[in-house]
Formats: sequence, C-alpha cells, structure tokens
Amino acid sequence: MGNIEIVNWGDINSKSEWLKLRKQMSGLGEAHVRIGASDIGTITGSNKWSSKRRLTLNLSGLYAKEWVSPITVLGGLMEDKVQAFWEGYVPNELDQSLINVRDGVRLRQLKEAKFFVLNDSAPHIFVSLDAVAEKEYKSPISGRIVKGLIPHEYKYVGVDSYKSWGGQISPSYLEQVQIQMYNTKTEFCIFAPLLHGGDFYPIEVEYDKDLAEYLVEEAGKFCIDVMRIKILNAQKEISTDKVYPGNNTVSV
Repeated sequence: MGNIEIVNWGDINSKSEWLKLRKQMSGLGEAHVRIGASDIGTITGSNKWSSKRRLTLNLSGLYAKEWVSPITVLGGLMEDKVQAFWEGYVPNELDQSLINVRDGVRLRQLKEAKFFVLNDSAPHIFVSLDAVAEKEYKSPISGRIVKGLIPHEYKYVGVDSYKSWGGQISPSYLEQVQIQMYNTKTEFCIFAPLLHGGDFYPIEVEYDKDLAEYLVEEAGKFCIDVMRIKILNAQKEISTDKVYPGNNTVSV
C-alpha cells in the first residue's frame, strides 16, 4: 500500500492558516492536484450536500469562494467535545459515561492530529485526521489495541440524519474513513458521532480493501480531469502574453 509521509503543521495556530495550508496540499497555485478524504463523497456522489462541479472549479483555480454553513462551523467547534465523550465513554453505561465527561475523566487519551498523511501509492490524495491515540489503549468496543495512525473521526450530527444512516455510518462518511485507512495503512478506525441531543454512538469501522481501492481509482480519474482543466487554463493565460519584437522579455 505504499510508503507513508507525514506533513506536520503543528506550528499553525488559526483556522485560516490551516485552510491556507490545506489549499496548498490540494494543489491550488501548484503543479499538482490532490483531494482530501472528506472530498471523496463529493466525487462519488454519496455526499448529497456537496457539488462535484463546485469542487472541480475550486481545485482547478477557477472558483475560490470558501463554502461554509452553520453546520460545518458548529461541527468544527464541537470536535473537542466529541473527543471528551470518547475519552470518557463506557459501553452500556450512559450515566457513568456522562459523569466522566462532566468531570473530565479520561479513560483513554487522544491528541489532535496536527499533520497531513500522504501515501505514495495514491499521490493524488491527502488525509487529515481528527485525532490519534496519545497513548495506546484498548478499544472499549472490541478490546483491540488502538495506537499509531489509527484514525479517529468525530462528527456532531442531527438525530434525523443519524437515523437515516441505519444506526451505523452514512455512505459518504464510510468512504471518508476508508480513504483515511488506506493512506494510514490501518485496519480499522474509530468513528464517533455525537448527536445534537447528547446521545453518543461510537463504532469501529473495518478497512474494506476493495472499496478503498475503488475510491482511490475514482479519485485519480477526477484529479486527472482537474489537471487537464488547469493545463488548458495555463495555456490560455500563456497565449495572451505579449512578446515584443527584438526583445525576449515576456510581458505578463
């Protein structure tokens, strides 16, 4: 599954700085094209809230307006709260879990993943994780050891949205974590959705090799199409440059 490269961004202190670095990873203003794991559902169509056309225009440099909504902003702000629920979670013991969260009891210790993960077998993809284990621990779900780059993906979602998943995970989030596991070369991940009403339903998601490889292939086709647009746009810009007679200088 290729070699892993870690791109640290631990010295970044603001969301705007992080977004700037993410754009660089995506290839905006650069000679490459990459997508993040959260983009895969846009490409496959499983994410009904996101537009493939808009993503294409954005990555090709033709449309730069950032897309935000109350849901996306709130989701980002709630990530540390979801982590607190996971750190204090006790299966089938709601009261004890809530007491642990209230009192800051950390039965397992996580840390923010301040890095991107690249895998040279999928050079057109980069991955950003919500968190990784600060110290290895046994999963309260299966007892398996959680360590290293095993992804932790936090979500803050509405009750109706969660019910529409069938009590597990939505197709777009499933595709997102499959890409995360592909790039990190891990066999399972922790998917932890906290519902708006306070209910918490974490699960372990298994790596699906066939699905992951299909998603990597689809992402590759998409990135090739975006690169073609970038090349055509660059050729158009070059064709409008003026070359003055007797002078090799190009006026841009």
